[in-house]
Amino acid sequence: MAFSWPGGVRLPTPESTSKRLLIHGATLLLVIGLFFVWATLPEPWHHERQVQAIVRAIYAYRARTGRLPDAGDEALMRSLGFDYVATGPRPLYEPVDSSHFELSFVTGFDGPCWRYSSLTKNWREGCSK
Repeated sequence: MAFSWPGGVRLPTPESTSKRLLIHGATLLLVIGLFFVWATLPEPWHHERQVQAIVRAIYAYRARTGRLPDAGDEALMRSLGFDYVATGPRPLYEPVDSSHFELSFVTGFDGPCWRYSSLTKNWREGCSK
């Protein structure tokens, strides 16, 4: 039962306060837990939408022109969704042959590397071929 003061001001009961604290504490723990799960996912998962959009753009470009984009054409690569950093395009784009390509995504200076192949249509860890 809540306490009532003159003028209609009601104070919360100890039971409702402890329930509220329990709910807020559980919500906070859930948010922290979800953050740690997200933070430990492999790097491609953090950039999946961006990279999948690039993959679709490369396939669309190949369908439209009959060839893969030129890796040296920065304006074209930017229009396909690539970001440019000091070391070049991100993710790194490498044509394998006239119809297949690979994308490499490196995290940090010497971090893990992930490679997407249009032959297998899968990601794998490691940048060695």
